[in-house]
Amino acid sequence: MKNNLVIIKKYGFVFIILLVLLLYSKTLFYDFVMLDDDIKILDNYEKISNPKNIMDAFNTDSYFQKQGLYYRPTLTLSLMLDASIGGKEPFIYHLSNLIFHILSCVILIFILNYLSRNQSDETNSEESYLKNSFFNLFTVAFFAVSPLLLNSVAWIPGRNDILLTIFFLLSFFLYIKFYESGKIILRELHLIFFIFALFSKETAIILPIISLIYSLLIKKNNLFRKVNIATFVCWIIILFFYFDIRSNVVLPLENINTLLNNFIYNLPLIPELLGKFFIPVNLTGIPGYSTFNIISGILILLIMIAMIILRKNNRNYMLFGLLWMIITILPGMFASRGSTNFDYLECRAYLPMVGVVIYMFYLLKSFELSYTLKTISITVILIYSAVNFFSSSIYANPSNFYDNAVKKNPKSVIAHNNRALILQSKGKIREAIREFEKAIKSDKKFAEVYFNLGSLLDRVGNINQAEILYTVGLKIKKDSPKVYYMRANIKIKQGDTISAINDFYSALKYDSTESRAYFGLASIQFHKGNINNSISLYSKAIKINNKYAQAYFNRAVCYTHLKLFDNAIKDYNTCEKIDSLNHNLYHFRGNIKLMMGDTSAACLDWYKAAKLGNQEVPRLISLYCH
Repeated sequence: MKNNLVIIKKYGFVFIILLVLLLYSKTLFYDFVMLDDDIKILDNYEKISNPKNIMDAFNTDSYFQKQGLYYRPTLTLSLMLDASIGGKEPFIYHLSNLIFHILSCVILIFILNYLSRNQSDETNSEESYLKNSFFNLFTVAFFAVSPLLLNSVAWIPGRNDILLTIFFLLSFFLYIKFYESGKIILRELHLIFFIFALFSKETAIILPIISLIYSLLIKKNNLFRKVNIATFVCWIIILFFYFDIRSNVVLPLENINTLLNNFIYNLPLIPELLGKFFIPVNLTGIPGYSTFNIISGILILLIMIAMIILRKNNRNYMLFGLLWMIITILPGMFASRGSTNFDYLECRAYLPMVGVVIYMFYLLKSFELSYTLKTISITVILIYSAVNFFSSSIYANPSNFYDNAVKKNPKSVIAHNNRALILQSKGKIREAIREFEKAIKSDKKFAEVYFNLGSLLDRVGNINQAEILYTVGLKIKKDSPKVYYMRANIKIKQGDTISAINDFYSALKYDSTESRAYFGLASIQFHKGNINNSISLYSKAIKINNKYAQAYFNRAVCYTHLKLFDNAIKDYNTCEKIDSLNHNLYHFRGNIKLMMGDTSAACLDWYKAAKLGNQEVPRLISLYCH
């Protein structure tokens, strides 16, 4: 007995760490799946890789946008740290997710151990300590290997809920310690971690509620002691400033009716997540509500309630765990009424399932630690680990991710749309077109599908059908400047210059920084013979994007028409710095140098053009360079 006790006491943490490492180590070599991770990391890499942008984590949403939807400073800061260490490679981001998951599990072991040791009716015998230690390890291991929580660990943006859980647990634990000891330093630490939890996710607003429920249900003490009232005031002040800061970044809350409709629509979320935690089927990165998961979850919830009623021991602790699960799910139920993308995200189960772990721990404590129970426990961990191990391949790459998504949630337009984009990137054009058509069938009001399919058809030369799709999409989503630009180019090919001009101006109406629209207008003016107007418009494009090589090139052509050779050469020189492989610039710059009487310099440019494959300069070289 003593040997077993020593092993569990000394190596329990090590067992959990090794278990997580063994199970999740292959995720370190997974790619980005192109669902938010591409935007947050690859598209925003210049921002997350620059330490000077740290304050932007607090002044913008998680996509570095003003007036966005998700305020996640802690997530953004963690990605910035990863970017500074590992650049754009997915390895470092997956490694961080793994480390955060391990840290969360270790904290959970520590808290369960503390709660058990401080239980008023708990015996301090060696046998009791061994039993508690075993069930502590089992329940945390069950949490650690849960296939439902794969989304939090294997999907990089899923770390947000792990970070929330880490700070939530630390703050909760420090509240307990403060409540028991009255030490002010513990309250201050509790409040600091509460702030970190809020900056991770707004779900943390319910931490004070969880803390109060623990005080009432477990400690059964008077909440209105002087020291507690001071804590209440601190919570209110922190929440006031949090919502004030957050309101400057995210869009205002929807009206009450919409929030209630959202809540009613998402009522299945509680049984859905509970069902998946114990019966891990229909796992996917883009889930929709499943009848099987909901029914199984309802049955499990009823069993959990029945066990609370029937069991005499640890009843309040079990009830606390159940309330933890339900209350931490509630905020997300108000947030959205489903979407064309998904009904929920599995990573949102991470914090709520801590409550289920608390429930399981105190339920198991009421049983004797028999050989049979230990065998069953170990078998369960092995089975769930196997399911986790084989299910994790969903997140290995974009193809696996979206193949699984369309299979598990065939009604998701974003799943079909993104799978089509993956197929397109592989050159599977016909398959991509069919997948886009499935996306449109799933939701005829999702504008991005029309835009993406239109873009694909435009590239393969079916401009008439592409123009129709752009038009349909723009009726759904008018504020799409890039699409106006693309449709304008089709109008030019169709010979409809007036419509093209209108579309270019529409693009600028919705985005005054759309430099390509100025470029398009400048090109039209040039072909009309309005050279000065063309120069002015190219200059506006260059002012917006000073790396716009083609704009410099075209403006140089305009200057050449006006015989402003010095200006033309200056623009060609700038173009060369940006795009040194453009053989036409050497050809045209050589022509100017010839007109300026510098034949040797002209020949040097023509030689460069010839080397890059220009077919017209050999004639010039034979005439002037020998």
